Amino acid sequence: MVGLSSTRALTLAAGGEIIHAGRFQTPVLAYVYDRERERSNFKKIKYYPLLATFSQGTEKYQGYFVGDRIVNLAEAKLISEKVNMQSGKINSIKEEKKQTPPPLLMDLTDVSRIANQKFGNTAFRTLEIIQDLYLKKFVTYPRRVQDIFLQMKFY
Repeated sequence: MVGLSSTRALTLAAGGEIIHAGRFQTPVLAYVYDRERERSNFKKIKYYPLLATFSQGTEKYQGYFVGDRIVNLAEAKLISEKVNMQSGKINSIKEEKKQTPPPLLMDLTDVSRIANQKFGNTAFRTLEIIQDLYLKKFVTYPRRVQDIFLQMKFY
């Protein structure tokens, strides 16, 4: 029993303070620790995206520069000045279908916040309205925490 032996050894090494270890807990804690180190070591880098407006006849569209990120403002300005009001050639067109997932279902807290912002309703008044809608079978049970289950991936 690896987990049991590790827990006992770590507890003895720590001078009696119980330290748990096991087949599942240890790798999960290692993953959490690694992610936290990544976050704490992350360095923000300011970059300058270049957005251009293209036109062909009466049609206009916008596109971003797709090369490496430009981290030098002077370089971004130089590129912008060089291509401003210049003609160009389309080398390729890439068409993609993208899907945006629907927003997650709201719980009572979300509905209360929005109702307060838009209509000035108190949390109690919002609960009354939701409860009435629930009794008339227009909405599901208002106090259920759904977003935890919706964010879980089952595979």
